Amino acid sequence: MRIAFIKQRYVPFGGGEGYLERLMKGCAQEGHSVHLITMDWASGDSAFPLEIHPVKLHYSMRSTKAKAFAAEAAACVAGNNFDVVFSLERTNCQQIWRGGEGVHRIWLDQRTKYESAVRSWWNERSRFQKNMLALERECILNTPFLIANSGMVKRDLLEVFPDLKGEVHVVQNGFDPGQFSIRGRDENRRRIRAEFDIAESARLLLFPGSGFRRKGLTEMLRVMKILPDFTLLVIGRDDTGYWQQLARWLGVSERVRFPAPRRDLCRVYHAVDSTVLPSWYDPFGNVGVESLACGTPLVSTVFTGASELIQPGINGVRISSPAEIEELANAIRQAVNISGGAAVAETVKNNSIEQNIKQTLRIVSKAAARE
Repeated sequence: MRIAFIKQRYVPFGGGEGYLERLMKGCAQEGHSVHLITMDWASGDSAFPLEIHPVKLHYSMRSTKAKAFAAEAAACVAGNNFDVVFSLERTNCQQIWRGGEGVHRIWLDQRTKYESAVRSWWNERSRFQKNMLALERECILNTPFLIANSGMVKRDLLEVFPDLKGEVHVVQNGFDPGQFSIRGRDENRRRIRAEFDIAESARLLLFPGSGFRRKGLTEMLRVMKILPDFTLLVIGRDDTGYWQQLARWLGVSERVRFPAPRRDLCRVYHAVDSTVLPSWYDPFGNVGVESLACGTPLVSTVFTGASELIQPGINGVRISSPAEIEELANAIRQAVNISGGAAVAETVKNNSIEQNIKQTLRIVSKAAARE
């Protein structure tokens, strides 16, 4: 079977790219011919047979880039005899679409809860946002099989598109057991705390991931004012200048660290007492399942798909909104009293990337059988 995947950029970094790499590898291992339609990809040999179909855009403004890519991808599909087309972008030529970024209309609505009125006014009138909404609608209403990476995203799809005709399947993101587990937990806790000069008995929290504003760092820093016995590690790829200044203004800078992004995040999960993800919108949030797989309790909001993995009092605490500062503070106090380790990791044992790929391949086979 000739399976084509659509992704604008396929580079070594990012959760979406890692997911796609494993999915394509799984298809190749089952004997399928794997193709990738993309405009940017990492050079070098793939670990599995992969045919690249490069897409080149002529000059295109930001407001029309997504639409131009969708048109070029459709032209590529029309010129090839693919059995199944699987898109990770808002395109209109696929049998399967994976909504890894969630529903754009819901995201815009969530942004109004923390952004300025001026910014919200602009978003509703911007050509870029209007084009994205129109392209998403065309994509979703014309795709036979849709994959939501959380129950939250499925609910959002059905709310925004009540006339949706395609099948919606929930396939939660998976973690790599070879990278995220409880192995070496005690030793890593000692080493990482020593690296940051943090006492073994200190209450230590982790705020991971990029997109600090969307993921609730403003609210997290406010919470630190009412948690004077806690220290926070903020690890992500965002520019930290503004956030360090905000921490100083709030009087919590001595207890908030901004170490450089690092690849050994599993060791950091082992070192902290809880991971906190107070996002305003996160279709899933890989850091949530990774933290739990490493045996570390999770605090998150109902606006993240990863919060669906939380079993209150067993592996973490779920809260109603990042804006509920006292609720968030109380949730953190509860989470750090949960015994981390094997019992927490056990709660996500069925959320491995292998299980994710198996579920996804079943949908691919179903789509192929319909043709």
